[in-house]
Amino acid sequence: MDEYPRPIPLLLSSDLDEITSMNVDWLWYPYLPQNKITFMAGEPGVGKSYVCMAIASLLSAGRPYPILNGREPSQPPPARVLYLFAEDDPADTIRPRMEAMHADLSLITVANGATNVAGVYFNLDHLDLLTEIIERLKPSLVVFDPIESFMGACNPNAAEDVRPRLDHLAQLAERMKFAVLAIRHNRKATAENALHKAAGSIAWIAAGRSFLSCSPDPDHPNTPYNTYGIVSHVKCNLVAKGPSLKYAIREGVFSFDGLSTLTADDLIASPKRSGSTITALDTAKTFLREALAHGPRLSDELIKEAKEKHIAGRSNLFEAKKALDIEADKTTFAGGWLWRLPKEDDPGT
Repeated sequence: MDEYPRPIPLLLSSDLDEITSMNVDWLWYPYLPQNKITFMAGEPGVGKSYVCMAIASLLSAGRPYPILNGREPSQPPPARVLYLFAEDDPADTIRPRMEAMHADLSLITVANGATNVAGVYFNLDHLDLLTEIIERLKPSLVVFDPIESFMGACNPNAAEDVRPRLDHLAQLAERMKFAVLAIRHNRKATAENALHKAAGSIAWIAAGRSFLSCSPDPDHPNTPYNTYGIVSHVKCNLVAKGPSLKYAIREGVFSFDGLSTLTADDLIASPKRSGSTITALDTAKTFLREALAHGPRLSDELIKEAKEKHIAGRSNLFEAKKALDIEADKTTFAGGWLWRLPKEDDPGT
């Protein structure tokens, strides 16, 4: 028998008159609250990472976000950003994009989860690693691109897996005073509204105080070198949702392009308007026809060019290759693959 009996647990409680009211702080009103989790979801290739990099770039340089409904944004001081990446390369993608956006690169720190111990990688099962770098850098914004890559041994559709990890992240953000902007990929399954299309488990919906969605702009079809999209405000637990924002990526250069009247549910329910039927596959096919019109090219070069110009992701490009019956030949045993148009489509035959 214990010499000192263990205390009986009691549920802690407070009367509301003992609690001091607090205002919500914002990095970007009403989309990105400080000290909270915001999700940004969308299909592959629609420009989610570009939008997040634009937000990070503006914050690092102390430049205001777009003016909304006549509300003048505050001029925030330059602030540090921690950008956790898993898909884009910092040398050929992240830095060039943020340079083009006039970011203060000295205030943007990138990390892919690797540590100084071989075989040990950061994920949300090991918040001590994130706590240490937050204490050291003191960022105002932490971006997860995408957050699925940092969830550890987690079933993203199981609330009992997702909820504890996101709850712990939310508590850390509140305690250490940083905003979280987490990219998510949309589910492949159809959904009746934008929130369920993006969320998967209900735990994702519950954890995010703000939820954004990136969609193609149905009234402004993509071209082989330009991408047009809309950021819509799907959910906000703190204030009224903000208007949808248009954006464009013209030959790799990002810009916000004003407001849209379309909501997230409009974009889910009616993805094609004004006769537009151009898809990511159509764009990738057009790119390959033009890129190979003057002869064969190495596949690695094509993939890199398509990525730099934000034309298509690797999967879209290979899907387009298959649809066009593009031929591939090995240059040497250790070399790359040469892609060429089939003879009936080759302008030189």
